[in-house]
Amino acid sequence: DLETTIKVCLLLANATQKGFSTDEYDVAATSIEAKLSQALLFQSILDETKPNKNRSNNSIARGEKSSPTTIRNELFQLFREVLLANPTLSLEQDVIGRTWKYCFY
Repeated sequence: DLETTIKVCLLLANATQKGFSTDEYDVAATSIEAKLSQALLFQSILDETKPNKNRSNNSIARGEKSSPTTIRNELFQLFREVLLANPTLSLEQDVIGRTWKYCFY
């Protein structure tokens, strides 16, 4: 289910953030890559939960704790961290555009 998927993703991101290298640059790069991977997962979840005329069983209708609003907030925090940590990569990955599309529209 959606909540389990998010928990697994967060656990994987935390494990990746701890890093296995003593080089701080490698750890930082891995952390940013993990955040971007996590952001992709959140984006796909949001795409799946968009209201559809033919589908009435979205997460809000099912009463799940991980509502689109909660996911948008988490996604916004991830994008904020990536933007501040590596503006160049953020530009290459269109983090600003993705922030507008998934967090504000």
